[in-house]
Formats: sequence, structure tokens, C-alpha cells
Amino acid sequence: MKQIPRIELKNRRRQRGFTALTLAMATGTNETRVYALERGRSAPSREEAESIGRALGVKPDTLFPELTGRAGR
Repeated sequence: MKQIPRIELKNRRRQRGFTALTLAMATGTNETRVYALERGRSAPSREEAESIGRALGVKPDTLFPELTGRAGR
């Protein structure tokens, strides 16, 4: 899998005042998973993307464009 750094995810997380740990707690995952998603080391499930999007107040495809096939466009 090609790694796609998700700068938007990290930026939105910081703008909303979340640490990786607090975002993880808010979305039912763990801090390591949040960092892996930010670094593009793994892809989120649709449910995970929706949970993170809700916590950050954005649509999931804003953070994870590969879910809609728009990555790299």
C-alpha cells in the first residue's frame, strides 16, 4: 500500500484542540492508530472515517479522499 500522509487530518485535529490521544478516546480507537492514519500507514474503515469526521466536524472524504476515489486529484 502506498503511504499517503494525511496532512488535513493532522491539521483538523490540531485546529479542534485534539491530541492524538483525545481524538482516539473520542472515536473509540487508540493513539497509535490515529498516528498511523495521519502518516498514511493504514487506511480507515468507512465506520472509522465517519467517526473521526464527526469528532472533527468534517465529512470523512475531506480527511480520507481515497474513500471516494478522489485521492491524488
